[in-house]
Amino acid sequence: MLYTIVDGIATMNSTFDILVIGQRGIGKTTMLRKYVMGTHDEPSFELSECLVYKSVEMPCSCDLKASTDSNTNRQISILDSSAGVDTLLTQNSYQVKNAQTMVFAYSAASSESFESLEYTINCIESVRDKLPPCVIVSLKPDLGQTDQVLASQGEQLAKSCGALLLVETYLYDDCPVDDVFAPLVEVVLQNDLHKACEPISPNSASSAARKLKNSVSMRTSSLELETVPDNHSLTNDKPLLPENAEGGKALARKATTTCLEMSLPIPPSIKT
Repeated sequence: MLYTIVDGIATMNSTFDILVIGQRGIGKTTMLRKYVMGTHDEPSFELSECLVYKSVEMPCSCDLKASTDSNTNRQISILDSSAGVDTLLTQNSYQVKNAQTMVFAYSAASSESFESLEYTINCIESVRDKLPPCVIVSLKPDLGQTDQVLASQGEQLAKSCGALLLVETYLYDDCPVDDVFAPLVEVVLQNDLHKACEPISPNSASSAARKLKNSVSMRTSSLELETVPDNHSLTNDKPLLPENAEGGKALARKATTTCLEMSLPIPPSIKT
């Protein structure tokens, strides 16, 4: 199976990849079925408010042909939200905040759905400050139906909200709707790559360096103290060894070896 479906409540406390937003009854769930299952036929289960995982093949960076095992596949999580804008921004605000990318859908046959989407986008911008990467999709229910929303209106909306692109797609033909989701899947995979290659922050690096320096300093100090008897001074010009000369020399040799292994300078007090 190339997809799995779980309860959308899983998005409350964790990020997910794609949030599909649009007025009820415009066909966005049908679009999602075409993308996930390859068919627009009604299934025996509901996708609305469910988190759908679709398996996509990750691009291979090597010259070898990518295999089809689990190591080269990524489960893309998609939530089809059926909430109205008021609910979306209150009880379901976690959906807006936790989505990496978004699909904004309207029906080309419904000017009301287009106006509602414009309002929804403006409201989401007030919640997130900045929209995540998004795609605007114009859903066409019938090949012969007259559009109430012009393509130029969709293009203007896409431009005003900084969408990656505007896609026009028919719901009930056999053409795939991959163009709607492909740009967002690419964003998600790039985010994964950036996280994997994320450098250590300067603060973390400085902290690690301080810890290493302190550790080395303490180790060096302990080596010096081990070879200094109570009845001598560190300012003495002569090499300092315990009263038991043979034991002191052995300890000094051990300390010298340790310093060499750690690439540390040999303290004057333990030179034999």
